[in-house]
Amino acid sequence: MNVINLVTIGLDSGGFDGLVVPGVCGCPKGELSPGSCLTYQCEAAYKHVHSQRPTAWIMSTSKTGITDEDVEKCISECC
Repeated sequence: MNVINLVTIGLDSGGFDGLVVPGVCGCPKGELSPGSCLTYQCEAAYKHVHSQRPTAWIMSTSKTGITDEDVEKCISECC
């Protein structure tokens, strides 16, 4: 068992969908730390998918209150 497996177990037990470094990056479970970037800055996060474009999504520390406009804004600011 490696650190990614342990993190995934912890996320599962807390009902989280992945990790985020707010304003920098986010990754869903199953694709954790794609660039070997797991650090102390990573926070447990929830995945929010755009209602009209399911391929557009973000990770956030907020469980609720994220709108399609928030998803679009976040994507446009980082990409």
